Order: sequence, then C-alpha cells, then structure tokens
Amino acid sequence: MNELNSFQEVDDARTARWSRLAVHHDQYLTAQPFPFLVIDDFLTKQETQAAKDFPHSADNTWTSYTHVNEKKYGLSKRDRIPDSLLSIIDSLQSAEFIEALSSVTGIPGLMADDQLSGGGLHQMYPGGFLNIHSDFLIHPTRKNLKRRINLILFLSDDWKEEYGGNLEFWDREMSRCVTRLQPVFNRCVMFQTDEYSYHGCPDKLNGHSGFSRKTIALYYYTEYTQTPSKQSTDYKARPEDRNKLAIWLDNKAVAIYSMMKRRLGLNDDFASRLLKFIRRR
Repeated sequence: MNELNSFQEVDDARTARWSRLAVHHDQYLTAQPFPFLVIDDFLTKQETQAAKDFPHSADNTWTSYTHVNEKKYGLSKRDRIPDSLLSIIDSLQSAEFIEALSSVTGIPGLMADDQLSGGGLHQMYPGGFLNIHSDFLIHPTRKNLKRRINLILFLSDDWKEEYGGNLEFWDREMSRCVTRLQPVFNRCVMFQTDEYSYHGCPDKLNGHSGFSRKTIALYYYTEYTQTPSKQSTDYKARPEDRNKLAIWLDNKAVAIYSMMKRRLGLNDDFASRLLKFIRRR
C-alpha cells in the first residue's frame, strides 16, 4: 500500500466515525451541569502514536500562562506543532467533523479557529493547575465570532489516577463540583462554552518529574449579532479555596489585560514574556 492510499484510508475512517457522533445528541444536551459529551478511545490506535511526538514546553515557542489562577503552557503556532499532531488538529477542524459537531450540539454555523487562539497544544507539569473559570467568549482578532464549544483531547499515555489532573465542571452558583472527569489517555471531551460553563483543573497536578498532562484544545465559534455580556476569562473561587481575594484580584487583572489586548492588538506571547521578566526580578 502506498503512502497516499494509506492517508486516504485514514481520512475515510475519520469521516465514518464523525458521521456516527450524531447519535449522542440527547446525551450531550441532558448532561449536567451544562451540555457536554465524553468519548473514550477517540482516536484510532494508529493516530494515538502521535502522542509520542508531543513536544516538551521548555523552549520559548510555548506561551507560559503562570499567574495566581493558573500554571500551564500553550502552543498555538501551527508551524511549531509536529505534523502528526497537526494532522489530528486539521481533521478536527475539517468540514466533516464540524458538521458532525453541529449535529451533536444542535448549533448550526459552527466554525473552527484556524488561528488556534488560546488553543492548540496545552501542557501542565506537576504543581500545575487551572482554577475554575468560564472562558473568554469573543475571538481575540475576529470580533464578530462568539465561542460556543470547547474540545479537549487528553494525550498523556503515562497518566495514573494518583496524578490527578481531573477536569471539573461546577454549577453556576459555584457551590459544588457536579462532574469530575479523569484525563484518561485518548479521552475526548466536548462541552458548551458560555458565561456559566464553569470548569477547570484546580488541584495541583501530581506525578513524577518527567510527567506532564498533555492535551489538544480546540474552540469552535459562530457569528453573532448581539455582543455577549462577558468577553474575558472569568475565574471563580471554590468554597474551600483560602485565597479568594487573590483569585478575585487576579481575575480583575486578567480582565484589564484582555481589554488592552483587544484594543492594542497584543497577544499572549507578550504577557508570557512580561510574566517571565517579572519572575526573574
């Protein structure tokens, strides 16, 4: 079998899988505390080999998200993402997959973000965390697009339950965690993104020194006519969090930064360099 035919068979298999996603429509809509869907064994065995190409975030091509409310790394530059992982991203941004995603969610007119703004590859090391939050809703550079769906694909093939790193979904009153999802290898989670879809990985990650929580994160948008009431990431303290004031103050700082980013055309690389400079002082 030549390489061209091999790629065509992979694409055909993907299209067939995507067409079967629509059967999960009711499951998605009735999930609590907001619509979501979990699919295990999401990629084929051949595709999961791409996880071995997941790059380490030690170099400067990664954006460092390190402040009171989070400690993780992101890589959204397509020319820095290995081809094997980029192939998976491209398939999840294809017209066939987006059509299937619209069938699952009931949202017409979904669009992928080819800029991977805030998405792409995410990585978290022991000690890393992401406080509970609802996401930014307006695309950073395409002001007419509203974020509607998040997709997270877990790719740590050496994850163990004692390492933690669970994805938590909280109710809109922030009174309790309703759903807790373990970052099982090759597990895909799709969920609604709005003002009250509170989620995160708030407990510090455990694991050995070489371990990292690896994910592909993709966001899907629709055009809107009325500006959403909330545009920046909104972090929330849990009832048991002791640093509620610090979380609130940092949340305000993030909101100010987000406003400046939209008005001045800044990107997260600028914030990453600034935070690194501050930490060295």
